[in-house]
Amino acid sequence: MSTELRKRFLDQFKQRLMSVYRQSEQKLTPSKRERFQLEGYMDAALEIGLIEKEVLQAFIHQIHLDFFGQSIQERHDVRKSRGDYLKEPNSDYKTFETPTWIREGVEIKIS
Repeated sequence: MSTELRKRFLDQFKQRLMSVYRQSEQKLTPSKRERFQLEGYMDAALEIGLIEKEVLQAFIHQIHLDFFGQSIQERHDVRKSRGDYLKEPNSDYKTFETPTWIREGVEIKIS
């Protein structure tokens, strides 16, 4: 693949990623559509051989470090220790997939 095409991809990808990071910094949650588009953009580039997975991962880590001033893992650990993930709309709600009445042990008797 051409170097120019790869550069255009990385420039566009950086803009999209920075948009998601800006929203995160403002405590907003990027829309599902925006996240899916970003994932699709990455998948397409990988699928057609425009960029290698390792190169893309390193690029993402560097953009994250430049934007937030800490690695992805460091930011995750800090946010987790502060309890931020409990406030996130995208937190894990698997516990709540079971109806409340079952979680609370209420029995329904059908006559």
